[in-house]
Amino acid sequence: MKSRTWRSTFIMWALLFTFCFLSTGAYAGSVSWFDPSSGAKIASLDVSQGEEFRLILKADVPANKTLKAYKFTVKYDKSMVSLVKAEKPAGSSFPPANVNYGTPGEIILNGFDSNGVNGPATISLLELTLKAESTPSTFSLGIQVNNFGLSNIDQFPPSAEEARVTVIGGQQQQTVSWFDPSSGAKITSLDVSQGEEFRLILKADVPANKTLKAYKFTVKYDKSMVSLVKADKPAGSSFPPANVNYGTPGEIILNGFDSNGINGPATISLLELTLKAESTPGTFSLSTQVNNFGSSNIDQFSPSAEEAGIILVPLPIVAKPELSPSYDVFFKNTISVTISCATPGATIRYTQDRSEPTESSPIYSEPLILTESTTIKAKGFKSNCTPSETAIGGYRKLPTLLPWGLGIEGSKGKVGQEVRIPVKIQDAPNKVSAFGFTVSYNEDILEYIGHERGELTASFNLLDVNPFGSGQLIIGGVTSEGAIPQGANGTLVWLKFKVKQGNKGWCYSLDIKDVKDGTAYFQTIGGFFCINPCEGDLNEDGEITPADALIAFQCYLRSGVCPDCSDVDENGEVTPNDALCLFRKYLGQTGCLDD
Repeated sequence: MKSRTWRSTFIMWALLFTFCFLSTGAYAGSVSWFDPSSGAKIASLDVSQGEEFRLILKADVPANKTLKAYKFTVKYDKSMVSLVKAEKPAGSSFPPANVNYGTPGEIILNGFDSNGVNGPATISLLELTLKAESTPSTFSLGIQVNNFGLSNIDQFPPSAEEARVTVIGGQQQQTVSWFDPSSGAKITSLDVSQGEEFRLILKADVPANKTLKAYKFTVKYDKSMVSLVKADKPAGSSFPPANVNYGTPGEIILNGFDSNGINGPATISLLELTLKAESTPGTFSLSTQVNNFGSSNIDQFSPSAEEAGIILVPLPIVAKPELSPSYDVFFKNTISVTISCATPGATIRYTQDRSEPTESSPIYSEPLILTESTTIKAKGFKSNCTPSETAIGGYRKLPTLLPWGLGIEGSKGKVGQEVRIPVKIQDAPNKVSAFGFTVSYNEDILEYIGHERGELTASFNLLDVNPFGSGQLIIGGVTSEGAIPQGANGTLVWLKFKVKQGNKGWCYSLDIKDVKDGTAYFQTIGGFFCINPCEGDLNEDGEITPADALIAFQCYLRSGVCPDCSDVDENGEVTPNDALCLFRKYLGQTGCLDD
């Protein structure tokens, strides 16, 4: 009885041992490399020099087993490939994982989970990205199983299957680059002129045997040197959806997604970019950062980004136009203004409303005849040139007296001459028996030499003019009888000056201030003294001819334009004597134009 019991027990243990052996041996499974795109197992792989390639390491957990801990050592030839990325795959069924790649050529990965993964199952352990660096050769991507089981005692290690990697030589570089939209030529550097708008197309290569479904790029430019004119998806781009965001100055973000994707090999147009050169000459790089380029977040095949160097070169600048007469000029009746530019072929455009001249402003073609106060602005334009600086000329018609009040009548003369400038009352608003005021003038131009009474102060008991300070005259008068009546018109005083210097055609102001006594409530207006520009050349052809005499005579007859210098003899009106004076000058005879 005891013998039968012992024999039965022995047979039972033998059968159990055999079952365990078959379970742990025949169904132990393997740890192998797989293609992350197709899911196919990889035993050998051909890659090109410079190419990045990805693999997934997977291991089998046998039936009736629970994997709670593992440790593997992966070895690669660091002389042939460089490590780009090594991490736990997204969505791996084994929650915790640690990947250590501190030692070049070796990656140690391990994990532990108290719950574990029940078999039968296949788990993803490692996502590995390498880049082929060396000359063509072959190496084995080895796997060493250090630990794989329920515990240190209950081990069921898989069979390790290596992958042979062969570097077969270089491949055409996959790039994202800038292109000329007209010629299609690749742009690595570009010269542009200040103010010029220029256009580029960004294109990227999709490699063979790959499908691009999603991309994201960041383009950066120097916002201090160029301004953005346009950034959008190129017309006819083969990638249907696209989004271009340029809300941040100096940066453009473009991305797209298409569920169908673009099959390689292919080159797709991503961005049409138009910039305008704004700053002074300089150089910057139009750079591209690849954020995403692949079939999915896992299957990435990013191109190499090639920058484009942008060089800003200055355009020739059109010469600033010259106005004649220039600067601030005052005139009585009319004045003729000519404009010239030293740049051959330049077009002069001008305005008379104080606005800045543009390419749509009127074109200057003949002298401008002014009859009212005007500000002229002129600018030169020419193709492929920077427009000139703006020339500005102010032309003011000499004022007449106010409807009522106290004012200085404008006058003119030549350097070296003695001149008289009247201070007048127009339609006196009240009776005046005493007055006082100050006249200021430019003492660099005029030298005060005396005064004369006017008809309105001929009977005044006292009239005095005293120089005071720099370029000021204190003028006052008083009478006990014969006051200036209300409504009176006439001259209070003639101020006498000697003309020291000045620019021909320029006018210099005389102002009234500190009005007192009987004139305290009078309106006041200053006047001007002008250096006489008149030399008899009324048509400004450079010489005095009978044509100038004819212009003066037509002015007298009121049948033509009267240039400001038509009063040749300066007697206050244009008469036949002015025409005769010019004709005598033409004949070489002495006349009113000779000092």
